Amino acid sequence: MQERHRQLQEAELGLLNARLDLAVLIFPNLNLNFEIADDLHAAAPLPTIEDIQQRSTHDNPDLRVALEAVRQARYDVFSARAGYFPALTFDYFYGIDAPNFGVNTVINPGNQKFSNLGSSRGRHSKYTDLELGLHAEQSAASGA
Repeated sequence: MQERHRQLQEAELGLLNARLDLAVLIFPNLNLNFEIADDLHAAAPLPTIEDIQQRSTHDNPDLRVALEAVRQARYDVFSARAGYFPALTFDYFYGIDAPNFGVNTVINPGNQKFSNLGSSRGRHSKYTDLELGLHAEQSAASGA
């Protein structure tokens, strides 16, 4: 036991001597206090997942293509889901309704003038099969 205690004291003395030698090499005067940190075994901090994703997409074109394919698939799913919603459209057209350019067309008998300008409007509504099925179920349940 005495031998182990003596070895510990010699190791501590060796550490102090090494510290003093380092201080003489680094500092011109010995008035500065310093600490020796054993950080050789400290793990380097890991980057965040956002940094890793950004670096990988910047450096790897295959990964960039794959991520854009996933993004496109999300838009495809979004547009497919939009097909389940009803649609209502309104159209209005105004223009010349004649084979030649002119505001009026003169017809020979009686020199009557007819306007070539015309307009039309339309409305279109679309119900999905899902909505039609729900309306049929509701009317059947209500007894109508």
